[in-house]
Amino acid sequence: MKNLEKDHWWFRARREIISDFLIRYIGKKNKVAQALDIGCGTGFNMKVLLNYAEVVDGLDESEWVIDFNKKDNPNFKIFKSKFPDFNQESQYQLITLFDVLEHIENDIMAIKQIEKMLKPGGKVLFTVPSFTFLWSKHDILFGHYRRYCKKELKKIIMNNTNLEIMKISHFNTFLFPIVVFFRIIKKIFKLKGDNSDFFYLPNWLNNLLAKIFGAEKSFLRFINFPFGVSIICVLKKNR
Repeated sequence: MKNLEKDHWWFRARREIISDFLIRYIGKKNKVAQALDIGCGTGFNMKVLLNYAEVVDGLDESEWVIDFNKKDNPNFKIFKSKFPDFNQESQYQLITLFDVLEHIENDIMAIKQIEKMLKPGGKVLFTVPSFTFLWSKHDILFGHYRRYCKKELKKIIMNNTNLEIMKISHFNTFLFPIVVFFRIIKKIFKLKGDNSDFFYLPNWLNNLLAKIFGAEKSFLRFINFPFGVSIICVLKKNR
């Protein structure tokens, strides 16, 4: 997983887009005091967050994640807990969940809990997979409960919290037709294997896909994409 996060086109491009969002909504000059990455995994994204926060904590329910980060990222404080059971009220100025919310059975409770954990003025940045029709064995393999549509996600936020939606958009849009075609082909021919969409490609193709996907960051500064493989969202706690 660590090697995939480092090299795979999807992770590389997603980090580019996430970093661009953090620059725009958090800024590098005035770092927030404390950030939390929920579902921190191998710690790659916590390292990104260090550019925008003085202190970065991680949260994960997996024992191997805790052990891995003790060795690989000893400077981070990692909490072992199943979210949303974890509770640190009004502590963080930034909370991130990168393709994590879909793993949480009670996503409404999770959004409410995140609101409680934010300090006034604090922000949330998260990504989720989109469109139920793209559901595949990849989702089952990775323990997803759902995929989202933008309208449904906005409704969950607005009906259950007082968080302000600063930005919500689909992304991974440029490669959307290819992903849809790939998912359809897998379903029609019932391709065997572990059924994960994460696998290694030739370097030239991997780099090309990373550039195409990563190029979306420039467009996302000005527009919201109406469709895409994923959704990215920024929320703010005003009081």
